[in-house]
Amino acid sequence: DQKMKEIFYPELPKLKLLELVYISGKSGHSRASSIDLTLIKGKKREGTLRYREAATDCTRERKNVPNGQINMGSIFDCFSNVSHAASPKVSSEARKNRLFLKSAMEKFGFYNYSKEWWHYVLKKEPQKKTYFDFPVE
Repeated sequence: DQKMKEIFYPELPKLKLLELVYISGKSGHSRASSIDLTLIKGKKREGTLRYREAATDCTRERKNVPNGQINMGSIFDCFSNVSHAASPKVSSEARKNRLFLKSAMEKFGFYNYSKEWWHYVLKKEPQKKTYFDFPVE
């Protein structure tokens, strides 16, 4: 399925996503010890960011992001080196915002997956080697 290629991995063939470890064979999200998140300004906003509203190319930095999100240099789930937490390819504003998120998450016991500014893992995972399979109904 290549439907989302132009948005989430415009620079890579889909088969490279596993090889370059943008996508894991087993997800830490199923252990409830990994989280994908960003920052927003002001009060809690209703709704979620819809992929199609977000971008046509995730690598293009946006100053005005929907739903109060702040500029992080790329949208989440963008499989590109521009999304690496310490990427020099984003503006100083985006680097500052990424560092702010990283500092806050580290303060509360998480570490960042360096290839994704939005992905954090609990340092002291209670079930580090267990993966849960949830049935889809």
